[in-house]
Amino acid sequence: MPAMDQSVEPIPPAEPAGDALSDSSAKYKALFDAIDEGFYIVEVRFDENGKAEDYLFVEANPAFEKQTGIVGAVGRTMRELRPNHEAHWFQIYGDIARTGQPARFQARAAALNRFYDVYAFRVGEPGQNRVAVLFNDIGPRKRAEEALQEASRRKDEFLAILAHELRNPLAPIRNGLQIVRLASQGDSTLRRTVDMMERQLTHLIRLVDDLLDVGRIESGKIALQREPVSLCDVLAASIESIQALIDSRHHRLVVTTGDEELYVDGDFDRLAQIFSNLLSNAAKYTDPAGRITVIAQREGEQATVQVSDTGMGIPAEDIAHVFELFSQGAMHRAHAEGGLGIGLALVRRLVELHGGTVAVESQGIGTGSTFIVRLPITQRHQTEGDERRNDPAEARREQAASRILVVDDNVDAADSLAMLLRIQGHDVEVANGGVEAIEKAARFKPDIVFLDIGMPDIDGIETAHRLRAMPEGARSRLIALTGWGQAAERQRTRAAGFDDHLVKPVDPVRLSEIVQGGGRLAN
Repeated sequence: MPAMDQSVEPIPPAEPAGDALSDSSAKYKALFDAIDEGFYIVEVRFDENGKAEDYLFVEANPAFEKQTGIVGAVGRTMRELRPNHEAHWFQIYGDIARTGQPARFQARAAALNRFYDVYAFRVGEPGQNRVAVLFNDIGPRKRAEEALQEASRRKDEFLAILAHELRNPLAPIRNGLQIVRLASQGDSTLRRTVDMMERQLTHLIRLVDDLLDVGRIESGKIALQREPVSLCDVLAASIESIQALIDSRHHRLVVTTGDEELYVDGDFDRLAQIFSNLLSNAAKYTDPAGRITVIAQREGEQATVQVSDTGMGIPAEDIAHVFELFSQGAMHRAHAEGGLGIGLALVRRLVELHGGTVAVESQGIGTGSTFIVRLPITQRHQTEGDERRNDPAEARREQAASRILVVDDNVDAADSLAMLLRIQGHDVEVANGGVEAIEKAARFKPDIVFLDIGMPDIDGIETAHRLRAMPEGARSRLIALTGWGQAAERQRTRAAGFDDHLVKPVDPVRLSEIVQGGGRLAN
């Protein structure tokens, strides 16, 4: 057996400590010079009161110049280089030098026309007051973000103005239709024509409202006025709002709610909007004489509402996108009554704001669709409004004819509303500006004032202030009737002393409730 080679590789002599240190410094220098991020070390200067007033550049890598635009910084102070540099930079670095606590922050450096993402930490001994800074100029990204925010703001402003401008002409159209309806009781042909026009007007109003809600969806500005509400009442209101569309397409609607009355904690109007949108979709995307089924039931601690139809169905590739904003499948885009692709995105957002979920099921083209909404169940708490609704005497209370002042610089809107109110038996005066409204209120002493906000002489807010200051106006119920429906506008009218805020074109049922109601109304 041959002998094993027991030779051992010689161990190289230990590297002198100085060489190792030199090698380490070289690696540090290579890394220091190579990184894209700016890096520098400063020595913070304090005044006699211990306030950081400046800093001296001790080190800076090549990227520093690119990230700041400053040349030859090492050995000079920031005050020398940029005398108007903001004081908060000195304060931040001074705090880090004193406490040793690192900081990650973003801040603007106006003197450099830059915006930085910064990580700063203390180096060396505490008494050296040295701070190392690793930073990036994120100015281009910030400017892009600000440009997007400005574009979003302008878009929201445009949509609000567009909605206002569209609502103004819709108001006299709706008023006129109500006048024709009241005058055509014995003419079946005319009544059918009015029904058709009202359906199309309602569809147009819904499109305007959905268009305005786009901005609210994206910015999260949809606010809810929550209270325990009956799901049956919500569904009844939703069905009533689109019953004309269902009838016009000769659909069969089947509603099953079970024996248990379910309550959810939510905003009644927004919940009704959820199911109105779902029912409207079902009616539009189902061929005439189809079937729509609504089933509401309890599942554990949740209320579940299923809205099913026998319509065109949803292709498998579109299922994942139906709740996305502006998303419509090819078949839906080609459909004669297709919308803007906003309704289902709004449904999802509103359901989520109520703490619920919404899903859709479909087996494909021609198989229909089922939308399932799940909402947390809550306990019912009777309110003062419930007591009034349960009081037969209150429910039967009839109001005498009211003295009503209609104020609007849109002559058609003012005259058509006045005509409608006169047909209903009220004594009505019209003013086409704020100054005229104040003069007529002093003489006419109205019970109710319907007051537009945007008027050329004095606006509705100032007019309301002046009316409230008059003995003849102090007792009047002031109703803002305007094309502006944003939350900020509602807050303005509430602060000005209005009793309610109605958005044009006002629903005839809501108009009757306002005129027949008593006392101060909720804004």
